[in-house]
Amino acid sequence: MKRLATIGIFVFGMFFCAYFVGAQENKTLGRAAEVFPYPFKDLYYISPRFDRQNLKNDQYFNSYILRSIATIGGSYHFRLDVPLANSNTSGSDVFGLSDISLKFSHAVVSHNKQLYFGYSIQSVFPSATNESLGGGKWQLRPGVGFMYFRDKLAGTYSFAVEYRFSFAGSSQASNVRALAISPNVDWWFKRWYIGYYATWLYDFESNILDIPIDIEAGYSVLSGLTLSAEFIQPLLEKRSYNNEFAIKLRYTIQ
Repeated sequence: MKRLATIGIFVFGMFFCAYFVGAQENKTLGRAAEVFPYPFKDLYYISPRFDRQNLKNDQYFNSYILRSIATIGGSYHFRLDVPLANSNTSGSDVFGLSDISLKFSHAVVSHNKQLYFGYSIQSVFPSATNESLGGGKWQLRPGVGFMYFRDKLAGTYSFAVEYRFSFAGSSQASNVRALAISPNVDWWFKRWYIGYYATWLYDFESNILDIPIDIEAGYSVLSGLTLSAEFIQPLLEKRSYNNEFAIKLRYTIQ
């Protein structure tokens, strides 16, 4: 109960702050706001979120993430994730800090100002307070991709490729070698958005390919504040998890 009360107060605080400091965009931004430096000016986002991944044999992994996003200089994008988590994968329910990650992206404009290319690098730190709450390895995730903004900012098409690998950490933890491909599309409207935001992931260590349906929809409930929900369902019979869903808040500080 104490944990739920803390989370409730935290989420209420996000709504309260957003009401006074939020900045309303002409259209409600989709996932581009989190992975790309749109709208190419200095902006800051705060995004608390809850994510639940249902695993096999009635196991689960819950994440309570505070995501901070900053776009600097119009084309440099920084994203910091600080997650708490609880899971029963060790046989009993464990709660604590999970792995912190930091991502940097840089976008380069094309000649028509609708098609943008970019690259990124993400670092994952083995900061989990319990081995069942993190990967136990130092990781890097370099990536490249592009994003195309449709006419009148009706939405985006994007494609990105990322290679994930571990290079140090606990000898007891599994190595990380995976290829992630993200073919995404979304539609933006004045107060809401909807999109397909899947990441197709092939794990070279387990030889498992996850190709999911991943649908997210969001609605601008207050000036500068967007509430969204996401559901992920892997399609192949051999999969690394059963399904996943998330509830997210995002507010903008300009």
